[in-house]
Amino acid sequence: MPHLSRSHRRAPAGGAPAPRRPAARTAFGVYQRSRTSSPGGRTHARVHPRRGPRASAAHSGQREETIMAFRINHIHLKSPDPRKTAEWYVRAFNFKIMSDETRVFGDRFVRCQSEDGGMAVNISGARTGEKLGPGDASPHHGLEHFGFDSTHLETDIKRLEGLGARLLEGPIQNPNGPRIAFMWAPDDTRVELIEPRKAGISGGCC
Repeated sequence: MPHLSRSHRRAPAGGAPAPRRPAARTAFGVYQRSRTSSPGGRTHARVHPRRGPRASAAHSGQREETIMAFRINHIHLKSPDPRKTAEWYVRAFNFKIMSDETRVFGDRFVRCQSEDGGMAVNISGARTGEKLGPGDASPHHGLEHFGFDSTHLETDIKRLEGLGARLLEGPIQNPNGPRIAFMWAPDDTRVELIEPRKAGISGGCC
């Protein structure tokens, strides 16, 4: 007996093959397909609603172009002297200067990298015709500070003060958490130092 395709096996009495069922159409990004295997070895495909923020974007009519994890790309500091500020962070936190150039916008732009290589920190001056407001190392709304791990607060506070930083708050022992301190850094930047919690203590920083 010759081999028959699935569509021909279910042909009506007239002999013409039964038309194939069109695949179900799903809204882009709203549904996703997954496959499971039964104990007998058969594979089953199913379509189910997508979960998470990308599903909301799809429902709102936005097209999902890529699927990738959101990550922080960089921190950007503004300075009247970007190179001087970059060199301070080299001495203070072992930053590495990756490049130093004047961009088409007219600003000097120094690209730095944290000691562990996990964070890019850009430091630049004013662009042509741009007037920059003052920095603010006091508590404020918006992006207020960024933090660095410290193995011993008092040692790092003293070391940073020797580089011109000033202690603003602390050291503070967080209940059920690490010890922290806030310091003034160049260009009125607020920096936090975080000493990891002791064994058996849980909690977060500020």
